[in-house]
Amino acid sequence: LLAVQRMTLLATLFLLLAIILHLKALALPAKSRQQLLLLGLAWLVCWPFDILSKETGLLFPLFLMVIAFFDPSPPRRNTDYLRFAMLVAALSLVAVSMLQWLGTHWLAGAYSMRDFDMAERLMTEARVLWFYLSQIVLPVSGSVALHHDDIAISRGLLSPWTTLAALSGWVAVFAGLLYYRRRYPLPCFAVAWFLAGHSMESSILPLEIAHEYRNYLPAFGLILGVGAASALKLQTLRMDHPRMTISLVACIPLLILALFTWMRTDQLGRPVTGLLIEASRHPQSARANYSAAVSLIQSGHGDIGDPIGALSVRYHLEQSIKADPNFKLGHLGLIVWACASGRPLETGWITDYSHRLRHSPFAPADLALPDRILKPLVSMPTCLSRQDAIELLTADAENPKVDGSVRS
Repeated sequence: LLAVQRMTLLATLFLLLAIILHLKALALPAKSRQQLLLLGLAWLVCWPFDILSKETGLLFPLFLMVIAFFDPSPPRRNTDYLRFAMLVAALSLVAVSMLQWLGTHWLAGAYSMRDFDMAERLMTEARVLWFYLSQIVLPVSGSVALHHDDIAISRGLLSPWTTLAALSGWVAVFAGLLYYRRRYPLPCFAVAWFLAGHSMESSILPLEIAHEYRNYLPAFGLILGVGAASALKLQTLRMDHPRMTISLVACIPLLILALFTWMRTDQLGRPVTGLLIEASRHPQSARANYSAAVSLIQSGHGDIGDPIGALSVRYHLEQSIKADPNFKLGHLGLIVWACASGRPLETGWITDYSHRLRHSPFAPADLALPDRILKPLVSMPTCLSRQDAIELLTADAENPKVDGSVRS
């Protein structure tokens, strides 16, 4: 559904191939030609392709550590411990190399483009991880969306109160994984796989808070876990064939998610209606409201002879402004819409927009904003006065958080 993130699918393909080749190599005689060939394909071919597809490919050693840690069979020889130590060393080398390459000041500079700091992001991600989990295990149609910028930032352990509950829940989960890993290895492995899959994009990196495509690879573990937990339950009812049970029950979340994807594809296949539904389900999402307004304008609604459409366009644009104090496209949408439809500009729009451009952080998505502002000024030169146009462009340039190249 999200074709823009096909890199996630490609990275997952190479990661799974690397894991399969690595595990098959371990089943072969040590240092045999076949084993060395499979290990070479896994570590020297599939893993680099995985990283080149998407940075999350760096987690390959971590997934192997999860598999080794939750393997229910006892270690056969000392080499098993050596392999685990080598995986830890590989993962540590990856982490140190990344920090060395990015530099010590990179993290602080990247967070300057966000309206949250590292601690706030980590607290928020504790809640987001439960949200990701629910999307697979207990999906609800209203929770899925193209944009999740309406998720509130955790400003403290009790702001909102669910932050403390989420963190406490994950502490209990970690304790349970360690305590039950021998008794229930497969369900524990499923949860650990899920957490490993989110360990990069839901940790200290200053990325946006939530995106559904990040759940693509981690969901594999949860789907397996649903089947495994059901098999354990059925075994207590003296029903055999656990492998078949795991496979059949694991198909249930797959079928439900496939149904959701079909429903969303059908919805978004109708551009105006689909995006209006998204905005109605997520009224606090600035992006959903802005997308709904743009779809209305592009479909011919809201011109000078359509007062009803104009009310809807204006509502969604103003809602996008209210929903996020750092969102910068809502004001621009109002200006362009008014100019294109022959409506007068309101004085407050320019003042408010100038203040937002001058003082709010510039996220990576805002780096193209000067070009977005310049294009309507060139194509509709009589819309804004010269004074207002210069005010908007200088407000961009005077923002202390704007990157030097963008300021130029």
